[in-house]
Order: sequence, then structure tokens, then C-alpha cells
Amino acid sequence: MAEWVRADQLSKKRPPDPAKNATADEQLVKRSDDFNVYHAQFATLAHKLITDGRCTASDFTDNGGFTKSANRQDAPVYFVYCGGMTQAAKIYVNAQTVTVE
Repeated sequence: MAEWVRADQLSKKRPPDPAKNATADEQLVKRSDDFNVYHAQFATLAHKLITDGRCTASDFTDNGGFTKSANRQDAPVYFVYCGGMTQAAKIYVNAQTVTVE
């Protein structure tokens, strides 16, 4: 999603990497959309999905973590593909409630 900002609000200094001190579970999802906001929730959800056998660690690393759902702009709902790039393999999670939908 692109956002417009005024040129005088831009900085030449790159912000720190939000995944710099990430835990092992956070490393799996460090490329997720809004990682800087929901890193702990994403790590918890990834761990749960892996422990439950619904996903593998490579599902997260191969797909880049959780992606913001364009269909649910009203809530912090994200998805990840586990076991293939099909609609049936798409798993939705709510980062606010830390639940699988």
C-alpha cells in the first residue's frame, strides 16, 4: 500500500531494522506487513500454526511472513499460505486478538 508524504518529511537516514533483535519465531515472520507493530503477535501465531501442524517454518520464510488482507481493511487481519499457493492453503489471522480465523 502506498502512502503520500510531504518531501520535507522524508529523511536520508534509514530507520533501524525492527527485526534486529528478533526472537527465533519473530525471525520467521520478520518480513510480514506491519511487523514493527505486531511482531510479538505474529511470532505467537506462527508458532501456533507450526505447532498445530498447519504450517511449516519454510511456509513463513518462503512467503515472507504475514500479508495484510486487502479484503479486511477494518481490522488487523493478515494471511499466510501454508502448503501451497492456493485459496485452500490461505490461512487468515487477526493480529489484534491473536487468533486464527
